[in-house]
Amino acid sequence: MRVFNPLAGTKLEAPRFPHMLKLAGILLALMILFGILGFVVNVAGAITKVAFFVCLIALAVSLVMRAMKKA
Repeated sequence: MRVFNPLAGTKLEAPRFPHMLKLAGILLALMILFGILGFVVNVAGAITKVAFFVCLIALAVSLVMRAMKKA
């Protein structure tokens, strides 16, 4: 693969390290993928914390209602 340089009007040599470009593309894709996964994990963690406190409040309400029925 030769690249044309319009300023010089001559053809340049092929890129010396085409595999490095592929590696950079793969690493960029992995970085984006892991960034998205990290965001999803953070959101899932936040939802889990909210759900835990909702269940804790529901347990407390349930225990209070049970105690009030016995009294």
